[in-house]
Parts: sequence; C-alpha cells; structure tokens
Amino acid sequence: MTSAGLVTRKQKERVMNLSAEQRSALRKAIVSHDGWTNYKKARGDMSISSYSKDEILSAARALGIDIESAIRGEYKAEKTGGTYVFDEVDNAADDKAETKPAIASPSFDKNEAGLPIWHLVKGHALSEIFDQIKPAIEKALSNVSTVKIEMTSNGVKVGESAGHHHPMFSTLCRVLSSRQADGFAPNVWIAGPAGSGKTHSVKAFAKAAGLPFYYNGALRDAFELLGYKDAHGVYHTTPFREAYEKGGVYLFDESDASDNAALLALNGALANGIASFPDGLIERHPDCRIIATGNTWGLGATADYVGRGKIDAAFLDRFGVRLSWGYDVALETAISGNADFARRVQAARERASAAGLKVLITPRSSIAGAALIAAGLTHDEAAAMTYLANLSNDQKKIIEGRS
Repeated sequence: MTSAGLVTRKQKERVMNLSAEQRSALRKAIVSHDGWTNYKKARGDMSISSYSKDEILSAARALGIDIESAIRGEYKAEKTGGTYVFDEVDNAADDKAETKPAIASPSFDKNEAGLPIWHLVKGHALSEIFDQIKPAIEKALSNVSTVKIEMTSNGVKVGESAGHHHPMFSTLCRVLSSRQADGFAPNVWIAGPAGSGKTHSVKAFAKAAGLPFYYNGALRDAFELLGYKDAHGVYHTTPFREAYEKGGVYLFDESDASDNAALLALNGALANGIASFPDGLIERHPDCRIIATGNTWGLGATADYVGRGKIDAAFLDRFGVRLSWGYDVALETAISGNADFARRVQAARERASAAGLKVLITPRSSIAGAALIAAGLTHDEAAAMTYLANLSNDQKKIIEGRS
C-alpha cells in the first residue's frame, strides 16, 4: 500500500521528467485542491507559476495528490463532511494492488499550515518509510568492514562487540585494556567533532568488556563528581563515585565545556589512585576506566566550538593517552538511510573545509535528511532544512559547489 505522501520507485522514475503539459496538469490539480490556500500561505504566498519541477512535486505529495492520475488529467479531489476523499483510476499492472487510504478529519490531522500530515505520523506509513530505506541501509552496511572484539580476563572471555565500528574503535579497546605500572588503565582524552561517534564507541567498549557504563555531561560544581551529604548526614553518590569505587567505564562527556573549578576536584583521583569524597577516602577500583571526550583538546574555544573553555593544564596532564576522533564517512553513509544524500553532505563538508568556512556539517544532517527524503521531500528540500539551514546565500553557493 502506498500513502499519499509516498510514491513507489517506479512512479518516481515516471514523473521525474515532466513535460510542459504534465506540469500544467499537475499545477491545475494543486490549485484546485482544498488545501492549496493554506499551503500557499505557508510558502509565503508564492504563485504556483513560480514553482520549480521539484517544488510542484513536493506540493502535490504534501497535499495528498496522486501524481500519475493528475498528469493524465484523471484525478479529482472533493471534500465531503470534513474528510478528503480521493477518486483515482487504476495505475499500470505493477501498481494495481496499491490503494490510497482516506485522510482523516482536518480538525486534528493537519499541521500548523493546515496541510495533511497523516502520512508522516500514521503507523502504516512509517512502516512503509522504513521498508523503503531498509534495503539501502543493508546494502550500504554490506560494504563497510566489520570488527569483532573479544575481551578476556585471566584467559576467560568476558564479552565481545561485533559489527560496524569506527576505525579507531579497536585502538580504543586496546588502550583501555592496557595497564600502567600502577595497575590502572590509562586515562583517555578523545577529541573529535560533534556526531563523530565518540560516546557510542565508549559504550560499545563497556559492553564488550562486561563493565557497567557511567556517564556525566559538562560539569559546573565539584559535588556533581564527588557527591554530597544532605542535612541528615546521608551521602548521595554520583556516576563517577560508582565507577571509581566499584569498577566500570566512566565517560566524562563534553569535558571541554566544564567549569575548571569542578574539574580540579578530580586531579588527585585521576593521578593517585585514591580520592577524597564527602564520606571518606576511597581507593580506585582496578577495573575503573576513565574517559573524557570533547570537541577540542582543551586548549580553548575554536571557530567551530566557541563555547569551549581552556582547561587547566594540570587536569589535562592526567590524561596520558589522547585520541583524535574524526568522522567515519563509510559508516555515516551506511547508517544514514540514503547513500546519495550522505555523499552530498560529505561533499559539502569537504568544500566547506577547503574554503575555510567555519560551519558544522555533521553526520546528523545525513541521517535527518534521509528521513525527510523518505517522507517525500526532495534532496534540495532536505538539504535546505539540514546542513544549509543557517548559512548565508554566499556560503550555500560555496558549499553546494555553485560558486
């Protein structure tokens, strides 16, 4: 079954190259639709005559118009009792089994612009979107190398992690499995751009090692790390305390966005194997791993990450191992759901870097854009709503290779 906002691959192939007559027929179907007034208003009252081919197709899909019937002049929509009812003719033999469900009452089934949005939220439509992108994901993943990590303790296997991992994942596992002369694993600082998979990889190591995973974001006060005693003398613990005392993988995320006063409370704990907590001195567990992640090396704000502060050198020195964590473009392509759009995002990222533009184009744009395209939007619309959204016209030209 195909919903109004989605078309099959064969349908797409037939309507992508519209003749002048077909465009005219589709424009007529759009402007005669009851939802056209609200759609036009949401688009700044732009006249249908100014719409490009992609914009015409997007409007038709958003309004629930059957494109093939419309370009043959055999489509009509009429409003009956608050419900849009669509009359459509049989398509070619390969589409005969497809039917279109009626759109529910516009009183609760439209967006703020008054447009039908049922095909974006109804369960069956979401299943169809997933069915469309699943083969693309599986095909892309088949071209990405897999990694299988087995963790052992005293010769006994304690866990494993198999699948598609960042190229630096195996290095991270080896580092966190090593031991210093004091018996502890080295503290690790991972620096990399937003959306590069730092947190995911640390969690994957914890699972493979059979260790609990603990997490903190950016910190402002020392008690967020060390805990505190309330008015009744009862100690309240923290993720750091749990990992430090009982063993586990502690991830200190967004560390370069933290307050230095909070970080200094960690210096002794990181270097000496013993920490002073409000309820007493606690020794570090041999299986406690401590990892800090950030978008920088802790040396201060950059053009891309202006909210990052300069971290105290004594704190940074406690992290003996430092890993640079870049984007994994192969994995980004595989998990995005749309390889073509992911490559477009990656090309835009490369052009921005080559031109010295300080803009952030992350794999999250690839993933979000793929979802928009699966919902019926064009590649250009997906780009405009993701990595191009906050850029100037000149920047857009450079990033899209139009300058």
